[in-house]
Amino acid sequence: MCNWVRFSDRLPTEADADIGGNVIVLHPDNSWYIKKCYGTEESNFWKRNDLFWLANVPRRPKPRTLEDVVRDYLTTTFDRRSELEKEMKEILEKGLDNQDS
Repeated sequence: MCNWVRFSDRLPTEADADIGGNVIVLHPDNSWYIKKCYGTEESNFWKRNDLFWLANVPRRPKPRTLEDVVRDYLTTTFDRRSELEKEMKEILEKGLDNQDS
C-alpha cells in the first residue's frame, strides 16, 4: 500500500524510485509532481517538514522495445518466432499510430 513519507523523516532512495528514477512529490498546497530527488540531491530543500514523497509505489516493468524483440528473435528457436513476429508488428503499428497525431 502506498503512503506519504515526510522528507524530513526519510529521504527517498533509488530503490524507492520508479524505473525512470523519479518519485512523486507532494507540496503543501496539495499539488504534486514527479521528480528525481534521491542520491546526490541532499539539499535542505528536500529536508523540509512540509514536503512529502509517495512510498511503496508498485514498479511497472520497463516496456520492451523493438530492439529487444529483434534481439530475442535472432537468438530464439524457430517455434517461437511467430510469437515474436506478432510482437514486432504490434510495436511497429503503435509507432505508426503515434506519428499520425
